[in-house]
Amino acid sequence: MTDDDDPPSESEPEAALWEALEALNELGEEAPDEALSMFETLPEEVQALADFQLARAGLLRATDDLAGAQVILEALLQADPSDADAHHLLGDVLEDLGHEKLATEHFLATLRLDRLATADQPQAEVDQILDEALAHLKAAVTDLPPPWQARLSGVPLFVQRLPSDDMVQAGLDPRALGLFEGPTHGDSLALDAAPAPTRIVLFAENLALDFPDEEDFAEQVKITVLHELGHYFGLDEDDMVRLGLD
Repeated sequence: MTDDDDPPSESEPEAALWEALEALNELGEEAPDEALSMFETLPEEVQALADFQLARAGLLRATDDLAGAQVILEALLQADPSDADAHHLLGDVLEDLGHEKLATEHFLATLRLDRLATADQPQAEVDQILDEALAHLKAAVTDLPPPWQARLSGVPLFVQRLPSDDMVQAGLDPRALGLFEGPTHGDSLALDAAPAPTRIVLFAENLALDFPDEEDFAEQVKITVLHELGHYFGLDEDDMVRLGLD
């Protein structure tokens, strides 16, 4: 019997579902309206799956149907209160709607569930991830153009597993990849006029979850440092390019 004659394995339907979900999410990044139309073409039993409903909620948010997204996410959490992804997206939706207190409750639930998801991880693996993240963080700062290296030369660099409760209560996304802490001074682009951050923090587990490949992990640390640097100093994309930070 040739391979073509082999009966399909039990994993093939599941693989096909993941491929469809990935295609839906990829299209949604560029054209959420088209992705919603694609969603409507899926079989009803596929549409009803929790992962696909979560994707649909994200697409509705992207097309400014916040109320529709909220209804879907609340139904998902009623069926499974331990769905961290649904808590996180509902927090985003509620924040968009101006319901900051409710949003924070769901962000804190996301953080609690994310902690539980890695609670049994061996300490040696945790230490390795933290060490690698710190090494990449130091390298990313060292690779900055000289004026920015000098500006950040005395700033402490830290890595922790996840944001703290206090950080999230203060408004930080529980799945943030990094943070430049310090006073805000968004409109000043003069290096000497703006105070340096008090510390730079990376969140290793959020990075490792999104970027399990070692090379991707290292590259994302660099991207995160640049992004947070730009955000902290009030730079837009054109400013980043002009100052050699692209």
